[in-house]
Amino acid sequence: MSNYEKFKQLHHQQNPLVLANAWNVKSALLIEKAGFEAIGTSSGAIADSLGYADGEKIPFSELLYIVQRIKITNNMARMIAIYKTPKDIDAFDKHYFEVHIPLAKKLPGLIKYDVGRNPVISTTGHSDIYCIGTLHFESLEAIKTAFASPQGQACAADRKILAPGNDDVQIYLFDTIDV
Repeated sequence: MSNYEKFKQLHHQQNPLVLANAWNVKSALLIEKAGFEAIGTSSGAIADSLGYADGEKIPFSELLYIVQRIKITNNMARMIAIYKTPKDIDAFDKHYFEVHIPLAKKLPGLIKYDVGRNPVISTTGHSDIYCIGTLHFESLEAIKTAFASPQGQACAADRKILAPGNDDVQIYLFDTIDV
């Protein structure tokens, strides 16, 4: 069930839906920790927290950025790909950044894609990690749907060009929870 469907269902339950409004990531995390079933946002509160007057004075791009940050920091699913140091680093980088990432950014339901590298430091003795790609989705179901799509199939096939052997990359899918 998508977040939209869950939110819609909350409006049709026996108990009334109580929303607390978040104006930044910290307030959203506190609202979630307090046990609210959903989080609202207040354009006026967000505008005020950024120094704008209410009444549509905040640029939409800034409002959207805050709302996206609130959404991203709450529980979601992730896919991480941990790549070993390739034999030809320049060829890997060229393909990864010019072919693979643009393909992955077309995945339906992808919320965010980030890459960790330069350097990736292991505290457990692994010295062969070159980079880690993290893809953020709404749920594990959204990841499955994304990779069942034509874009997902193309991305999976391209990964085998980028890192041909299963020992060249480790891939994990998981839900996240705040603790």
